[in-house]
Order: sequence, then structure tokens, then C-alpha cells
Amino acid sequence: MPTCFIRALQAMAAAAMRWSKPPWPTGKRTCARRWISPALLGDRTLIIATSTGATLATWALLQPALAARVDGAVFLAPNFRIRGRGAFLLTAPLAHLSARLILGRRRSFVPMNALHAANWTTDYPVSSLLPMASLVAQVRALPFERIATPTLLIQSPRDQVVDPRQTSAVAARWGGRVAILDPGDIGDPYSHVVAGDALSPDTTDRLAETIIVWFKKNNQQSDIE
Repeated sequence: MPTCFIRALQAMAAAAMRWSKPPWPTGKRTCARRWISPALLGDRTLIIATSTGATLATWALLQPALAARVDGAVFLAPNFRIRGRGAFLLTAPLAHLSARLILGRRRSFVPMNALHAANWTTDYPVSSLLPMASLVAQVRALPFERIATPTLLIQSPRDQVVDPRQTSAVAARWGGRVAILDPGDIGDPYSHVVAGDALSPDTTDRLAETIIVWFKKNNQQSDIE
């Protein structure tokens, strides 16, 4: 099994477990409820989503009732395609059988530190990866040209978990204003988790400021602290 694909499976664990129970159509309904709540509380809404969360957010931006409540979106290392030659196994015919035979019933990895251990799923069934991969494949086929929401894509070209070339391909088709930002050197050795105390603490403040500046510019507002 290619090393890069094993790394991708490891880094996808937390996201995959979110889609194992219930299936992702129910996840879409949950997304819609959680999307609407903050929009009702604030004057403007900025969606910030990471990895497979960005995949689901992309679906939401194509739902008129949801997109109308959003003033901008920031995707951190969005998952539009899993990186690795073995990724096709997760969406192939009879994937539930072939993935189990080739990858085994369960996957696990050793966390890098205590925060990583506390916030990631380090042991999970391979079957939980299948609905995640299905979601990614379905979203990849959506008409991105119809998305009008201004969007900032923060994507490392060195990402070993998701395919940055696919992010560029999606950006080229995005209907609204879109920008791709290379976060530069980050702490995560797989170049996927671009900010956060667990794996990339040194980039958090810098990227937070970048996001605020970008949002102000796109919304011509000056009262965001």
C-alpha cells in the first residue's frame, strides 16, 4: 500500500468517523441546521471549514436557502480528492469488500502529541471511510460555477492528505470571487492541518489575521475585530 495513501487514511480518520453513523444525507440535514443558527444570531456570516468539512460546506453553498445567509467562506485544506493511488478503492464497486480485504477491518495511528490524541480519532473501522469518500466524489461532480459566495482556499501545495491540484481545478470553476493561499511552512509534517494548537500552532495567529483582512476586503466592512 503506498505510504502517501496510508497517511491520507490516517489524517482522514476524524472526518470519516463523522460520516459513519448516520449516513451523510442525515449529515446534510445536520449541516443545514447548524448553518442557519449562527446566521440568525449575527449580521454577517463567515463559514470556516476544514478538510472534509469544506466538502460538505461546498454542497451547502449550492443550496439557495443556505447560501443566502453566508457572506464568505474560508476552506482550510479542502478535501475535493483524497491523495494517493489507492484512494479509488473507497469508491470502487463493492468497495465495502475490496477495502476490507486490502486495507483490513480497522486502521489506527500513533498521535504526535497529547492534543493530537485528544482531538483525533486514532482507531477506526475502514468502513467509516466509505461514506466520506462517497461524499467527496459526489461533491466533486457539482456545478461549482453556480456558487457565488466569495471564498478563500488555504491550501498547501505540499499537502500529503488531499490533492492540491484538485483544489486548483475547483477554484478555476468557482462562480464567485475566489483566491488560493499557500500557508507556507506549517507544523504538520503532512502539510494538511494548516493551523491549530495540536499540529500547527505557529501559523494560527497569522492565518487568523489573513482571514479577517480577506473578509473585510470582500465585505467592505471595518468593524470585525
